[in-house]
Amino acid sequence: MHFAKLFIAILFLHSAVVFSQSEVFLRLDKSEDSISFILKKAVSAPSNAEKLAYNDSLSTMLNRILTAEQSFDYPFDSLKKVGKIYSPDRSFRIINWNMPLTDGTYQYRGYIQVLNFKTKKLKVFELKDYSEQVINPENSVLSAGKWYGVLYYKILKNVVDNRTYYTMLGLRYNSLFITQKVIEVLYFDERGNPVFGAPIFQADNKIKHRVIYNFSARVGMSLKYNEELKMIVCDHLAPSESKYTGQYEYYGPDFSFDGYEFTKGKWVLKTDLNLKNPNPSRPPTINHPPDHNRRVNPANR
Repeated sequence: MHFAKLFIAILFLHSAVVFSQSEVFLRLDKSEDSISFILKKAVSAPSNAEKLAYNDSLSTMLNRILTAEQSFDYPFDSLKKVGKIYSPDRSFRIINWNMPLTDGTYQYRGYIQVLNFKTKKLKVFELKDYSEQVINPENSVLSAGKWYGVLYYKILKNVVDNRTYYTMLGLRYNSLFITQKVIEVLYFDERGNPVFGAPIFQADNKIKHRVIYNFSARVGMSLKYNEELKMIVCDHLAPSESKYTGQYEYYGPDFSFDGYEFTKGKWVLKTDLNLKNPNPSRPPTINHPPDHNRRVNPANR
């Protein structure tokens, strides 16, 4: 289909879901079908221009729907490639996704729905990926409009000095060769705006605002919260040979384990953990090129 026709189709789908709020409440399921249709078209589109046009359309449609108060509890179950995850206290929900581009990179988009328990009103913040402009992401404080794009699959809650921090575990497909796992912190400032990054990670006598692990896109890395140990536990990464030190496309698990323990208001790194079987369900590493069509939000797996 010619790109002009694609754009007309997008406008038509917009008009199909631009309801009054009362209509949105009753027709979320139909809106979800339209979003799912656009998402499939975007993934299969042959050019980045078409992919990004579809992605903008998808984002606009979601923005309109997510402002409806009843949408906070709507599961969006048919959106298999869109992550939907609530905070442990259900005070907010993050909905996000990644769009595969033709060069093997991704565009990350998303929204935060924040629920006021007293008024039952929603605030909606759009997440805009700013990762290419962030020079030192492990020591940067970011915002919804300047966000380090990540697909989150676990949210933890901690309180430090009367401030609530939400520690999030996430996955980021960085390129054809490197994948990232991320430990991120989210909190809300005095005006209720989301802030990403806080100096609460301690490793090797250094403090970081977030933790980013880089490893080969051909392998997997486990990063989970262990309820029994009350720790964030992960594979230790190392290069396949010492000559590849610092070249993260050659990094992978070395069958030892590290973890972060929440102590005195900080996540403190503990190395070389003695774990008998921390992740028995993890499949063996398969050495093959990554399949980008399967790179979806792990929150939906």
